[in-house]
Amino acid sequence: MLRYELGRRPPASRGIRLLRALVNVIVLGVLGLIGIMVATNFGSQPAGQNLTDSLNNLVYIPLLAIQAILSVAALTQTAGTVGEEIRRQNWDNLRATPNGAELMIRARWASVFYRLRPALGLLLFMRVVLIAAMLWDLTAFQGRYLD
Repeated sequence: MLRYELGRRPPASRGIRLLRALVNVIVLGVLGLIGIMVATNFGSQPAGQNLTDSLNNLVYIPLLAIQAILSVAALTQTAGTVGEEIRRQNWDNLRATPNGAELMIRARWASVFYRLRPALGLLLFMRVVLIAAMLWDLTAFQGRYLD
């Protein structure tokens, strides 16, 4: 099923891939600028008192925006799954097969997440960086608040 889902689209041409990369760079740059502007209150104050505070202020809003964009992208790519299979006249065969419709929908979701894996990887990496910075900052207290 997954091979069927992933094999339906022909590979994108080189120009399309370069255009997608350019759009991704522009969107990330704009989100970075928005993060800088929000964190520094449009340049009127420093981003934070320490590294963790600065990193959290700079990256939090762009990460929320990326997560919202990815959520909408995943939902819109899978919204018409049943209608598309009905249009192809595959739906009756899938329903007649044991777990056929369930497998088809799961394969569709898996293919969507497979296609979104670079953006999901970036999102996960930035969250891990934020968590690591918070843990690093937490170890700097050395238990002084417990005294």
